Amino acid sequence: MVESLEEGVALGDLRLTEVFIFTDNTSAEGGFYKGNSLSRTLFTLIIRLRLLEMSGQLRIHMIHVAGSRMIDQGTDGLSRGDYVSGVMAGQSMISFIPLHESALHHQVALLPWIRTWFPDPGVQPLTPEGWYTTGQGWGADAYTSEGYWYPVPSTTPAYLWAPAPAAASATVDALALSRFKRPSLLHVFLCPRLMTHLWRKKLFKVADVVLDLPPGPCAVWPAYMHEPLLLAFVFPILSCPPWHLRNSAPVLELGGAVRQMWHSSGQHVRPLLQQLCALPTSLASMLPSMVWSLLHPTPSG
Repeated sequence: MVESLEEGVALGDLRLTEVFIFTDNTSAEGGFYKGNSLSRTLFTLIIRLRLLEMSGQLRIHMIHVAGSRMIDQGTDGLSRGDYVSGVMAGQSMISFIPLHESALHHQVALLPWIRTWFPDPGVQPLTPEGWYTTGQGWGADAYTSEGYWYPVPSTTPAYLWAPAPAAASATVDALALSRFKRPSLLHVFLCPRLMTHLWRKKLFKVADVVLDLPPGPCAVWPAYMHEPLLLAFVFPILSCPPWHLRNSAPVLELGGAVRQMWHSSGQHVRPLLQQLCALPTSLASMLPSMVWSLLHPTPSG
């Protein structure tokens, strides 16, 4: 593969292009973006690819996909003489690389399921334009009697972010900005685990809990979706210590219960997700008394 890219650059066919490489090898993706590997052979290949980017003026994307997707696409079976699967049978290559489609676009049953446990039963996912307006806590525009525009804060307490994998990096940036500007809002983010090298690290920094939900056990995310669904919760910042709910005992306990139940059956996680969404409200009412008891302990005896 590396030799083919080198030949394409030498012939001028790949100059000023973007090259997307899909692999089911996590070591290849991790080593390419880390820039290093304990394997001398893999490290040499990484150096050759990086040199190609500079000399050939191209950009290479190394994207990890599930092995089951490779099988459906047909590449996996070529070495065994299977020429009637996936793209070899005439299917479009683009249909196997859904980087431009969100999880809600793939699975129409996902949004009705989210509404069963989301605080707002009529929630709609934010549009790309809404990432920078509604998602920042602003409502409809308003004008003064003199005709001057001014923004009106939104009364919606929770928002749903469901970007396509290729746009998830910009979405996470907007989500982090929203939390900084409006710390009282609840955000739920979901996206298939694709192109995560661009945004997963940032998501773990801004989110209080991230759930990696595998395809198969639950009907709303069946096995033919291939990659797991990343479901992240960004809770409101509390008005007293510990300020953040990240790594708190209730969050870790509920998050672990959701993961365990989803891996086993996936049919009864709805009440747990409802508890996760309601956790900031319930803890906010308890924290002042807890902090007061810590600062003013009752004398013994």
